[in-house]
Amino acid sequence: MDRGQARRKKRAGSRRTFRFSRRMVLIFLIALALIAGVALFLWPRNVDLAASIVKLPFLLEDTYATHDQGIVYYKDGAVHALNTLGAELWDADCPGQSMKVSASSSLIAVYSPSTVNVLDSKGKALFSREFLGTIQRVAVSESMVCVFRKTTQSSDITVLNASGGEVNTIDMGAQDAVAFGTDDTAGVLWVLALDTSASVPVTRLSIYKGGSTISGLITVDTHLVTGALFSGDLVYLLGSTHVLCYDYKGNLVSSQLVYGWNIEDAAMQSGGKPLLVLTPDRDQNTGYYKYPAARLIAYGDTESILSLPPNCFDVVLGAGRIYCFSSDAVHVFGTGGKWEASYPLGKNVDRVGRPFGGTHILAFADKACYLVPLP
Repeated sequence: MDRGQARRKKRAGSRRTFRFSRRMVLIFLIALALIAGVALFLWPRNVDLAASIVKLPFLLEDTYATHDQGIVYYKDGAVHALNTLGAELWDADCPGQSMKVSASSSLIAVYSPSTVNVLDSKGKALFSREFLGTIQRVAVSESMVCVFRKTTQSSDITVLNASGGEVNTIDMGAQDAVAFGTDDTAGVLWVLALDTSASVPVTRLSIYKGGSTISGLITVDTHLVTGALFSGDLVYLLGSTHVLCYDYKGNLVSSQLVYGWNIEDAAMQSGGKPLLVLTPDRDQNTGYYKYPAARLIAYGDTESILSLPPNCFDVVLGAGRIYCFSSDAVHVFGTGGKWEASYPLGKNVDRVGRPFGGTHILAFADKACYLVPLP
């Protein structure tokens, strides 16, 4: 082969290499475009949360309640129902003094210190009942109305059905009902009572199937208990130093130490155990957490640290997410504690409620109330 043929062969080889490289670049660019398109589709959209916030027609000082389908509030002698968009569905006259409301998706109780008025979800009056003594609190489920009242001699909880018929009367004696409520999933009424007559305060949790038949009695004298969560035949007591898991017979199954932290929120997870949010104390002057960290505990399983944003004053559990509220924004985290996004609120808020309907929360700026969709 002469030198000319060798040069031509070399140039041909170079051209073939060049054509191969150009093909590879083209394939790479097409693949990059496809990846970018998928990423653009899956990438979270920039939500203008501030534009979606609705100012509501009642104030912090008014009485109100939330449920899965919306909001109920009492103002100027009438009870009003709003949907989750803040639009009014109906209103009903219900004159009285010192009126309060309690609500579920099916029943609404409007009560004074002496009378309970019950309406259905469309505002139709179902029944009204007067009580001797003083009504302290009323809790409603989808089918029950529970009235806690005190007299000069003792106290009790009267359980009524949706027609006003009496299901049960629970004699509390000298005990105070620290908390009580219903769990529609478990089909129980629970009463958390504090007995201070002995040298050591004693907390008792009584559980009533269907509101009538007692099915569990649990006594704790080691520390104070403030709430309860139910899962099948187990109950989790939220205490000042421990979360205690009992069966309905009063047998201690397990416990989780929380001493030194505050249980800010707790909710049952799909696995049948609670997720706990433990926070430090708040500064008395600012209302913000003293330290920028919270603990996330999947009961009996994993624990992680949640880095709190500056000026954070509350942490709430939503549907598969954790929401940290600072003075002017909401910060979204996964249940494992990983930050996902932050959204400006467009105003300075100083307190929030608890999520309802899995989609919304009430936030307050001074006394004004706002409906905030959860991103």
